[in-house]
Amino acid sequence: MGVHEHFTWEENIEILEEYRRVLKPNGVLLLFWPWKYCWVEIISKIKPLFPKSPMMFGEFDEYELFSMTGYELVVNELSPLDLFIHRCIVCRVKKK
Repeated sequence: MGVHEHFTWEENIEILEEYRRVLKPNGVLLLFWPWKYCWVEIISKIKPLFPKSPMMFGEFDEYELFSMTGYELVVNELSPLDLFIHRCIVCRVKKK
């Protein structure tokens, strides 16, 4: 939960491809990716709480990232359950 933002675009491509390699056909990947516009990030602009992350959700084209690594993006939403901090991402491995 909340680790992918610490990796670059290229590193995330490698990581997502490895997930796809070990998932079963039609397997599902669940990620919680911190959102660039969450209240924690807004507060951090006033008083930095964390080091800058290279890939906060909202700073890249998620459809391109997941499509090019072999996934279909099924769910991409915020939830009040974690106070709107993370995007809940559900991807399914694309059928060949």
